Amino acid sequence: MGVLEHVDLQDMNPLDEEVVHLFTQAMRIAFADRNKYVADSDFITVPVEGMLDKDYLETRAALIGENDLGVVDPGTPPGVFDPSAPGMDEPGAGTSHVSIVDRFGNALSMTTTIESSFGNGVMVAGRGFLLNNQLTDFNFQPTSSAGELIANRVQPGKRPRSSMAPTIVLDLDGQVSLVTGSPGGFRIIGYTAKTIMNVFDFGLDPQEAINVPHYQNTNSSSPTSATVLEAPISGVTLDYDVAALESDLEEGRGHAVGVTTLTSGLSLIQVTPSGLVGGADMRRDGAIGGR
Repeated sequence: MGVLEHVDLQDMNPLDEEVVHLFTQAMRIAFADRNKYVADSDFITVPVEGMLDKDYLETRAALIGENDLGVVDPGTPPGVFDPSAPGMDEPGAGTSHVSIVDRFGNALSMTTTIESSFGNGVMVAGRGFLLNNQLTDFNFQPTSSAGELIANRVQPGKRPRSSMAPTIVLDLDGQVSLVTGSPGGFRIIGYTAKTIMNVFDFGLDPQEAINVPHYQNTNSSSPTSATVLEAPISGVTLDYDVAALESDLEEGRGHAVGVTTLTSGLSLIQVTPSGLVGGADMRRDGAIGGR
């Protein structure tokens, strides 16, 4: 979101070709740094302040032009931190999320995961829960092809990197404005960021913000580096001409584009002067409750 603060989205709609281009390029930039620098902070120095530095984000945002950037190299955030090499993620599928605001204004955004569906497939006898297989969230190769250490490599006692992004947005007075999050493996970051953008930049209500089809680019060097567009789902997502958008991005912006099904599970609560407004993702088994 820090990169997107430096681009102008006024007078646009969330499915405009330019919005999709800008968002996917911001994702490329964010994932380039995330893949290189983010891992267990008990083991490496994660340059959090540097990656959020306003001047640094402005220089990173300046990389975005009219055409697809291709695979973006990590930047060098200000500050002192451990050198490392990028490591890529694989998708997971065993995650759940809930967003809650109670009548007193207390807010909770909670994402929980056992990594893959059914975790490691082992049920604890008599206890009723599955063991996770979070070890697969590590990079199994400890070094890059150039011999650089990968920040998210396996080490004893180390926590694997996760893309979970439970989010609470506060207003200028420090009061809760929005609560959201999603399951979805490494795509969680894009699901959550796009939904927040839909609310604050495009003025959509929570359900409308969730129903907008997704678009992502995770800056991978593999064939999945394509800009991914969500195929519209009748009765679930907003309908749109995905073929036309695909053509505009490929021919006008140089994107490699893939169209697929994206199974987010967003839940979103917006605090408004007239009360709470909720939205639930019908791509999974979302639900809205309250009284």
